[in-house]
Amino acid sequence: MARSQRRGPRTDHAGAAFIFITWVVRLAFPLFGRRRYHGVDNLPVQGPVIVACNHISLLDPPMLGAAVFDNSRVPRFLGKASLFRVPFVGAVLRSAGQIPVERTSVNASAALVPAGKVLDAGGCVVLFPEGTFTHDPDGWPMRGKTGAVRLALLSGAPLIPAAVWGTAHAYPTKTLLPRFNPGRTISSVFAEPLDLSDLQGRAEDPEALREGTRRLMAAITELVAQLRDEPSPGSAGMGA
Repeated sequence: MARSQRRGPRTDHAGAAFIFITWVVRLAFPLFGRRRYHGVDNLPVQGPVIVACNHISLLDPPMLGAAVFDNSRVPRFLGKASLFRVPFVGAVLRSAGQIPVERTSVNASAALVPAGKVLDAGGCVVLFPEGTFTHDPDGWPMRGKTGAVRLALLSGAPLIPAAVWGTAHAYPTKTLLPRFNPGRTISSVFAEPLDLSDLQGRAEDPEALREGTRRLMAAITELVAQLRDEPSPGSAGMGA
């Protein structure tokens, strides 16, 4: 896949805290590798949109965030709430408009309320539907949680499957420090919006949410296969 990047007028508001994070990423990321973006024409330049991506490394949010930001949108991530309790880090994340999620709480779905408000304002919400790093030994996506599809059905916003690859080589999940390699290629790709038209009006139907999430994770797995240039394992690769 050829490198693809599109720039245009930014329609989302980026505050000072977000600009600070952006410059930190721009300065630091070249140490990990060269960023490559694919399929960015599938990312709407305006209007509400949800981006759902696989999760293999701590570098996934800055990589995906940079791809979204460099292509005219300001990403608002749903991230684990514990990060928001870290001094300074939490203050910056909140000031940048990021959204905390209590993953182990019965109130995890409460994060969909502020996410819905971002979408109502025409913003871009980014999340990792697996809810954590993949546990698959080969790095393939696992089964996803239903929040991304529920948010799409409630808001009517397009749901864009996305994938990253190369981040886990630069920063494996079980290592303390990253592995710097400016010559490495780290890629992200965006697909066309997921077709959920037959599930509209069923945001509270568990079966519809499961079916939509199955489609989403299948699409993300196919994108990972493209980036890896390997056959997709299909549903067999989606562990619990």
